[in-house]
Amino acid sequence: MITLLLLHPLKRNPVQSWSFESEPVIRIGRSTDNHVILYSAVVSRHHVELRQAGNNWEIVNLGTNGTYLDGKRITKVPVVDGAIIRLARSGPNIQIRLGAEALKELPEHLTSDSQSAQRVDHNATVTEVTDAFREGEQPKPTEIRDQQVKGEPEGSPAPGTIPVPPHLRLSSDEKSRSTTDIPEPAIVSGFGEGSKSPGLSSGLFPRRSMSKNSGIRGSSSPSAMQEQVLKTVGLYKVLNVVGQGNIGITYLAERDGQRLILKSLNSKWLTHHKAQAALEVEAETLSQLDHPNIPEFVDFVVAEGRPYLVIERIEGESLAQQVATTGPFVLAQAIATMLKLCEILSYLHEFVPPVFHRNIEPVNLIQRKDSDDLALIGFGAVKALVLERKGWVGSNGYAAPDQLSIAASGQVDLYAIAPTLAYLLTGKNPVTFCSRTPDNPYQFNADAVSGVPAEVRTVLKKLTHPNAEMHYPSVDAVSDALRSLL
Repeated sequence: MITLLLLHPLKRNPVQSWSFESEPVIRIGRSTDNHVILYSAVVSRHHVELRQAGNNWEIVNLGTNGTYLDGKRITKVPVVDGAIIRLARSGPNIQIRLGAEALKELPEHLTSDSQSAQRVDHNATVTEVTDAFREGEQPKPTEIRDQQVKGEPEGSPAPGTIPVPPHLRLSSDEKSRSTTDIPEPAIVSGFGEGSKSPGLSSGLFPRRSMSKNSGIRGSSSPSAMQEQVLKTVGLYKVLNVVGQGNIGITYLAERDGQRLILKSLNSKWLTHHKAQAALEVEAETLSQLDHPNIPEFVDFVVAEGRPYLVIERIEGESLAQQVATTGPFVLAQAIATMLKLCEILSYLHEFVPPVFHRNIEPVNLIQRKDSDDLALIGFGAVKALVLERKGWVGSNGYAAPDQLSIAASGQVDLYAIAPTLAYLLTGKNPVTFCSRTPDNPYQFNADAVSGVPAEVRTVLKKLTHPNAEMHYPSVDAVSDALRSLL
């Protein structure tokens, strides 16, 4: 017997199970001829197969967007009891359990729903989960609704159909196009469960202790009772708004004497499943990172239907503020600053798959207060990726041409080093150094950067060259090139 468990995207507890006793091949995908149907935008029509090989089983990827095990994309691997596979980098997680004993460990409402499944027909009813699933609550059997499809009597769920979180489900238009595979949304890679890096703890969304001796990186402050409190979100006192864009809003908050940052969505985006998914992905990213110069994840809460990402507040001035206040950097200072950035990017790019920031620019680089350390903030570019809001790409002069491409590489971060360095040395917006080409209206032109040594322009050209073969192969190679300029 083999049992498949769909895991909750936040809590990682099972919310649906299905068992098979005699099937030699179990197919999972978006098409209704699969044994297990997942109506998700990132799942292929036929995404993965579990094949019996003697007394063992093996996982075989079929999907365009890949199948991941322990953060690594797989082709064919043997099944180990308890293994968790992820369909696409941003898709559903399914745990595989072998043997009849696995059923005894499941909650009663899951085992009562389990049965030996036959292949479903094309008139199957799609079983889906209510919004409580998205908001972090395990759905009860009475909260699972059946969406009727023509040809099936109301209330008869399809055998083998597993629910998918609402933010990953297909829209009605996308379902009508289910004869073709839909490419995975351009979500920053490395956000999936199992991404590994030295010193990284496993698990999703580990809430950090907020006791004053907890070691959480954050600024202490006078009691919020001495200041006006706009509202309370759980245990967090919201003090004021520190930033607001078209999609998101950022607050300064306090808990237990520590200043923190709360990130949420503007009201008009609260019912947009992809926007909520974007904030969850940003939370998952930061929860897996453990670097002294990256904001530390603290919590992810949902209050009154609104999600909040809680992170460390990093005190200091952005590089944009420094240049505006004191003018351009001297060469040695600018190079030293970019080498600190390279150290952070090296950490991010070592993940499997790598984490790409995709929004490197001076406003997201913070010179820490009372320290020589440089911090990298602004991991919210994932909102533009998920929502496919591409209009801003390149318009600020820092973005690589493939900034939001699904197939983007670490070059999207390395490219941004060039305009950032040019800005530090000249104090000019790098848009002034861009030229228009047929393929890219914001192609960085290193020759337009006047007043810097020729050797610097050579490095800038290599970082931003339109031919990928001319790029530096890694962050370490960029660091070596920068050191050679000193």
